[in-house]
Amino acid sequence: MKFFNEFFNTEEENKDDKDFVKEISELAKGDFYLGLNEIYNNLGFIHILYSKASSYRNQNPIYRVLYNTFQEVFKDIPKTKRIHLRIIKPMMDRIKRKNKRKTIAPLLPIERMSFEDQLSFLDQIQQLVIELVKKNSVAVETCPSSNIILYNIVSFKDHPILSQPKLVEELKITVNTDNPLLLNTNIALEYTLVEYLFGREVLEKVIENGKRFVF
Repeated sequence: MKFFNEFFNTEEENKDDKDFVKEISELAKGDFYLGLNEIYNNLGFIHILYSKASSYRNQNPIYRVLYNTFQEVFKDIPKTKRIHLRIIKPMMDRIKRKNKRKTIAPLLPIERMSFEDQLSFLDQIQQLVIELVKKNSVAVETCPSSNIILYNIVSFKDHPILSQPKLVEELKITVNTDNPLLLNTNIALEYTLVEYLFGREVLEKVIENGKRFVF
């Protein structure tokens, strides 16, 4: 309980939320906690043992990074419930059914998650995010030249959003320039590249969305 109580103000939450905090805290002592640690480890976050979460109070910069990360993820109880019920719990249930992981003490070495479980988890996270973006009619701004240069994407054609027909169809995607002077581009050039690589239909969609969501 101590670890998760640092992120939830249980005194101000209702009984259902308190029960959820208790449940998720108990899970944190076994598979749930181990799974989260392995997920964060595989996503590039610093690995941390359960017993050292309180080191944040000592201003240890290593633990402060993960403390802030967990705080961001778990500070909203309703969102945490959705993520837990729709993504994390089913994943951990599959692991238990396959007998790939046992509930062990947190201080023991952690077994690596299989690639399939990691991929499934990330795919479901993406689907959840897409659903929330669609539900709230949020525009997704892309700055293609900037994305290519700053994130070392091999080519414009490999843009992680514009190259995915499903995302273009489902989301309200717009195209912008980021920093025209620094990146030596302009909106006309960005639109030209979109049409050349992804077709007229995609261009018309991003232009329509740009007009709708301009501010």
